[in-house]
Amino acid sequence: MPSLYKTWVELLESRGAMHPETLLYRFLIDGDVDGDVQTIDYGRFLARVKAIATTLQAQGCAGERALLLYPPGIDFIEGFFGCLFAGVIAVPAYPPDPSRLARTLPRLRGIVADAQPRFVLTTAFVASFAEMLMPQAPELAALSWLSTDELDPSAGEAWARPDITEETLAFLQYTSGSTGRPKGVMLTHKNLMYNVRISSERLGLGQPGDHMVSWLPQYHDMGLIGASINPVFNGYGATIMSPMSFLQRPGALDAGDLGVPGHGLRRPELRL
Repeated sequence: MPSLYKTWVELLESRGAMHPETLLYRFLIDGDVDGDVQTIDYGRFLARVKAIATTLQAQGCAGERALLLYPPGIDFIEGFFGCLFAGVIAVPAYPPDPSRLARTLPRLRGIVADAQPRFVLTTAFVASFAEMLMPQAPELAALSWLSTDELDPSAGEAWARPDITEETLAFLQYTSGSTGRPKGVMLTHKNLMYNVRISSERLGLGQPGDHMVSWLPQYHDMGLIGASINPVFNGYGATIMSPMSFLQRPGALDAGDLGVPGHGLRRPELRL
C-alpha cells in the first residue's frame, strides 16, 4: 500500500483515516514495560501532527527549516511529521547534554550555523533549559521557539494541505561531526519513502502481527528512518525507549529479531 503514495503526508493521512484507533507508538518512559507508558493511536497522532503543522503555517513557514530538539519519545516523531505536514524542512538534533556541554553545545551551534533554521520545535521542559544556554549561544535566542507538547490538538482543524511533491525536501540529516563540522544530507519525501521501502523488504518487515521495538537515538538516521518512521510506512505499532533505558536494562524487552549497531551487541545480555 505505501507505494500508492508520493509523500508522507498522503501516507499518514490514509493511515489515520483507515485505522484511527490502532496503536501506533508506545513509549516506555522509564524503560520498563510494567512502568509508566505513553501510548498514542493513529488518529490522535495525526491530530497532534496537524496541530503542529497548523501552528507553523500560521507563521508563513513554507520552505523554512525547523530544528527539532526533543528528548527521546513520541513528541519528537510528532514534531518531525508536523514539519512534513507544514511543508517545513525538519532538522533533527539532540538537546545539549548538561553534563557534556563543552562537546554537545558546540555541535548544536554548528548545526544551527549550517542549517539556518527559523524555528525550534521542542518540549516546554527543554525550552526552559535552553533559555539558560542562550548567553553562551545567542543565535538560539533569535529563533522562533514552539513547545509542541503544549498545543491543543483541536488547532489542527484549520490545517491546509501544503503544496509539496515527492521531490520536496523533507529533512536534513546531520552526521555526528566526530571528524569535523556536522554536515547535513538532504533527503526528499521520495528519498525517504525509497529508503524505508527497501530496508523493510530486505528485513522482511510489514508482516501481519509485526511490532517494532527500538532504543536507538531518534535523531540518528537508523533510529529516525529505521525505527521512528518505519511503523507509519508499514502500518504496525512500535515500542520505543531511550538509549539510556536500554543500557540500564537491555534484557527488559522481548524482541524476535535484532537490528542493532555493533556497540549494542557488546552488552552480554544481547549476545546470541
